[in-house]
Amino acid sequence: MPADENESRLVNIPEWQARGIRFEKAENAEWLDLPDIRAKAQERVKLSSGGYGRVDALIEGEDGSFSIVEVKATNWGVMAERRVRPNTLRHARKVMKYVDPFWEQRLDVSPGIIHPQTPKSRARKLQIEAALANRII
Repeated sequence: MPADENESRLVNIPEWQARGIRFEKAENAEWLDLPDIRAKAQERVKLSSGGYGRVDALIEGEDGSFSIVEVKATNWGVMAERRVRPNTLRHARKVMKYVDPFWEQRLDVSPGIIHPQTPKSRARKLQIEAALANRII
């Protein structure tokens, strides 16, 4: 069984989830370690719906612009072809629900999604990129 996110004790979580936790922690550590930017990991943001969400990385530029980064440990190589587009669109909807409140306040924000690796199949990579580009991601 994988260790919990503090790597201190064993917990009953699937390996894919443990892989995602490790990847997210590594990505967050990189963003928070950059000296020239203001970044926050696991930042709570108010959503347009009135509820709250948790952004994996919220980066504020010196010019007052923002970047919202969603970290996903998706393994595109093992995913069934019929699931690629729905999963890509689900990821896009999630990041855009964080972006919308910034746009409503007329703030400059750039959304992004980071995966641990590029799909090995060029066709799958282009399929994912096209779906995200249609949503300004």
